[in-house]
Amino acid sequence: MNVHSDPEPETIKRDFKSYASRELTVQWGEPKSETWWTASASARKLATDNSVIGAIQDLWDREFPLLIWTMERGIIVPPSTNRHS
Repeated sequence: MNVHSDPEPETIKRDFKSYASRELTVQWGEPKSETWWTASASARKLATDNSVIGAIQDLWDREFPLLIWTMERGIIVPPSTNRHS
């Protein structure tokens, strides 16, 4: 997410999760776990293009991501497929 002002990262994360949770629940119903989110998530500021690229690469390289969506492919890649091919 690109933010043009300088808000606190935790504020952005809280607002994003709140809005996204409402939309996900409208679309898919309340999750059994009662939350759409994991217990923690990074909220660090990424000040340069290289730091953003590095963070994306870190996510891409995780062993068992829930899903990966790429603009290039325009699809959601399930974890059971070989996403690096």
